[in-house]
Amino acid sequence: MREEGERAEPCDLSTGRAIDSGDSTSSDSDTEFNASESDDSNSHGHRTHAAFPSLPLSTPVQSTRLTRQQSRTPITPVPTFPAMAPRSSHLASIHRLREQSRIADLLRDNAILKAERDVANAHAVIAGQEAALWKYKCNKKAQKANAPKRIHTNSRVVTSEEGQREIAEDAAVKAAKQKAENEKLRKKKDLERADILRRAEQEREQIAYTGTLKSQKTKANLVDIAFSLQLPVEPRDTVSDIIQMLEKHFDEFPLLKQDPRYIGIFTRKRKHSGRDNDALLHRQPPPQSPHHLPTPGPSRLHHALP
Repeated sequence: MREEGERAEPCDLSTGRAIDSGDSTSSDSDTEFNASESDDSNSHGHRTHAAFPSLPLSTPVQSTRLTRQQSRTPITPVPTFPAMAPRSSHLASIHRLREQSRIADLLRDNAILKAERDVANAHAVIAGQEAALWKYKCNKKAQKANAPKRIHTNSRVVTSEEGQREIAEDAAVKAAKQKAENEKLRKKKDLERADILRRAEQEREQIAYTGTLKSQKTKANLVDIAFSLQLPVEPRDTVSDIIQMLEKHFDEFPLLKQDPRYIGIFTRKRKHSGRDNDALLHRQPPPQSPHHLPTPGPSRLHHALP
């Protein structure tokens, strides 16, 4: 809008453009251009053009400078789409989502393992309590079985003959039990000492073992073989356990079967059958040679004797 004190420029009523007094050429060219456009609109009826605005005469004339760009029909703008994100950012998003998924899986697995651990701890505590209870019951029962069924008194001297007799009987029973236990321990120690000496002698002399493993008469023989092979044997191991251990060891090291100390375990002496014995009994002696040796005469010692 122009100020009120400013002078209004002359305007062409047909075109609505202001007329510049200093440039008549431009106004003439604009008039010709507008006339040509009006002719084109009359010749082509199917094409529509926007009508140029006309200023009413009753209102104050306000000069408006219109250009060619403003006089033409506005073109509908082509919609623009947002630019695609770069490929690197897309891959980064996928990688981040995968990491989040992996972290979620790890957290879930960790929670499952924690729950299993808690359950295992609970079962272990319950089993420990039950084991302690049964241990207490067994120990209490053993104590009751071994406890003498007598009445203990605080008196230092018992004058009753019956009481003195019972005390003597209890003392004799306790002494007999203690003596039996001591004898058992002594025999066990002597047996262990004898086993140690025997095994040391076998190792020093490199004594060979004979007979199959299952034909060994005592457990000590199997323990000697295991000791020579440096195999550990527990006191609670049975004969079958030791045999299985030795067979497994010989299978793992087959060269030991050819060792002079252990070859007798895997080789058996052939027994003669009844037919072989009959053949030996009825076997004829070999024929004598035609050249008989002369019979030796009496020695000089015989002649010297009276």
